[in-house]
Amino acid sequence: MGACLQLEDEVPLRVPVRIAFGKNEFKGVVRYCVYREFGYFAGIEFEPGTKWNSRSFKPMHLFDPRRLTESKPVKPPRLH
Repeated sequence: MGACLQLEDEVPLRVPVRIAFGKNEFKGVVRYCVYREFGYFAGIEFEPGTKWNSRSFKPMHLFDPRRLTESKPVKPPRLH
């Protein structure tokens, strides 16, 4: 289990990482770090036994794709 972080600077491989949020934290190591159009993307592999709990940590940019199917379909405009 892990995460991908977008960063401004490059991070060396195998560097230990600690992501702290509130009273919780995830620990892991950098497995890759590549540059893309908008900065560096670092893949973090969490320590064994790390469990994701969306009640304790849910980034605002994440969403449940199943919610996309809950909305009513948009009717196309009528053409005269």
